[in-house]
Amino acid sequence: MWLSILDAVSKITLSRGARDDDTIDQLHHIGTVAILATFAALIGMNQYVGDPIHCWVPAQFPDHHQAYAENVCWVSQMYYVPIDEEIPYVKEDRLHRDISFYRWVVAILLLQCFLFKFPNMLWKELRGYCGLNVQKIVDMAEEVTLSPPEKKEKIVSDISKFLHKWLQTYRVYKYSVMVRVKEKMSSVLCFVLGKRQGTYLTGLYLFIKLLNLINVIAQFIML
Repeated sequence: MWLSILDAVSKITLSRGARDDDTIDQLHHIGTVAILATFAALIGMNQYVGDPIHCWVPAQFPDHHQAYAENVCWVSQMYYVPIDEEIPYVKEDRLHRDISFYRWVVAILLLQCFLFKFPNMLWKELRGYCGLNVQKIVDMAEEVTLSPPEKKEKIVSDISKFLHKWLQTYRVYKYSVMVRVKEKMSSVLCFVLGKRQGTYLTGLYLFIKLLNLINVIAQFIML
């Protein structure tokens, strides 16, 4: 059952056209960001356009007094008191029940949007440093699947020539002690030192995956 669910999820596409990321990446920087941004917009409209808070005020209060009391209540520090308990008079007891975080909900949601989008922004910025136009390769590969049989061979040949030219351009021509050291280090620091060793894109992709994982775990812990 779980295999069928995972297989169904893997076939979900959140955007049209050829992409250089998978479904999980798209869930991070498209799906989750869209959901968080929607909640931020709805809550923000309620806070800054509608009535963000409703207070229980004395019946003799006119409307402008009630509006003033609610504005003061909104910007003041608030704390939770169960209906069956007395209001604490000691300030320290109130601080332990503080619920003033509600004013920062929109800012927190927008920060979450940025954190989920940041790995993809970093990927788009750093992938070009390998010297290969990744998006062009992806577009050409998609064209192969959509082209008639008589054109596929030519497109595949163009892709192979494109990759061969890139490998020839960034190959290491002089083999020395320093080159061997860089090769050893590039096996660990892939996308930092792997441009001429052929590990840059692989290392960068795995690093972006790690950032996505760290982001999810960190947000579960902090929130």
